[in-house]
Amino acid sequence: MSKPILEVVFVLIKKESAMKYTVIKQHLGDQQYFEGDERQVSLKQDADRLIAMGLIEENNQSPAPANKQAVAPKNKAEPETANKAAK
Repeated sequence: MSKPILEVVFVLIKKESAMKYTVIKQHLGDQQYFEGDERQVSLKQDADRLIAMGLIEENNQSPAPANKQAVAPKNKAEPETANKAAK
């Protein structure tokens, strides 16, 4: 009598994070993309193919920080420039 196979093999697939690209030529992919749009491509091979076709380019721009202050903070070490004699 043969023994039943009870082994289970798990395969872990590394999911690549979606890279962001800028559309340089209008095209129809999974949706309509227009010039200047930002497109996310999850597979490197797909991105390489779209770049070779001249449809997208790598998005090398880093986003501006969201917490930029309008006014520079006051340095406490610097003396005040107001005229103290007038007080």
